[in-house]
Amino acid sequence: ELFLKIGLVLMGARLDITQILSQGAGGLIQAIVMVTCVFFFTWWLGTKLKINEQLKAVMAAAVSICGVSAAIAAAGAVVAKKKEITYVTALVIITAIPLMIAMPWMAQAMGLPADVAGAWFGGNIDTTAAVVGAGTIHGEAAQAVATVVKMSQNALIGVAAFLLALYFVVRVEKRPDEKPSASIIWHRFPKFVLGFVFVSVLASFGLFSPEIVGALTTLSKWAFAMAFFTIGLELSVRELGRLGWRPLAVYGAATVFNTVLALGMAWLVFGVLGF
Repeated sequence: ELFLKIGLVLMGARLDITQILSQGAGGLIQAIVMVTCVFFFTWWLGTKLKINEQLKAVMAAAVSICGVSAAIAAAGAVVAKKKEITYVTALVIITAIPLMIAMPWMAQAMGLPADVAGAWFGGNIDTTAAVVGAGTIHGEAAQAVATVVKMSQNALIGVAAFLLALYFVVRVEKRPDEKPSASIIWHRFPKFVLGFVFVSVLASFGLFSPEIVGALTTLSKWAFAMAFFTIGLELSVRELGRLGWRPLAVYGAATVFNTVLALGMAWLVFGVLGF
């Protein structure tokens, strides 16, 4: 978990908000619509299948925003159990790799323009590395759009973490004799997300040279690699199996919904509206 938090904070160096805005509002528009729709679809389905609130929140954030990074931020906001973080992280990795390979082929088979294909990759694949990989397989133009769309989604991590912390304090865990206050919300909010926001602000103001950004990005990748390695060491299939089929069904259905919606949004925003 520590490695995941370090990786998320350092990942902020790659999030240049000015770059997102300078390359058009299309990526940001798609990101806001996608994150909102996919999050609430996952939440709704998780409620229908009686998934506990913490696991439901972590899954919804992971599928709708950016996989592992969003999952760890959401987990901090809702105080999810370690096995729930491990479960969602495993699902993200298992689904991201096949999508990274299959989606460029599907985009070519459907004859999608490069910008539409890139927006589809960025809006659907849950990890930034896999998004870049899919874009690279398809071509340079697709990779550029895919990166912008995924960066736009990454920018919403802090917002999602704050809203989840607020919701859990006000609704889920509120005691009858307790009045929610700003101090309670602040105590609940995962502070490492502020580190991510702070680093991204510094990057947006150009306070990091390309060399520093490259070094921080490399450190972020190593931190995530170590996190995945330690998760693999601790992963117990039997323990995860005790969670039952419902979380797997929710994640699978949410991924399919995300894939279809991302294709429609990519075609609308970049194909029809021409952003």
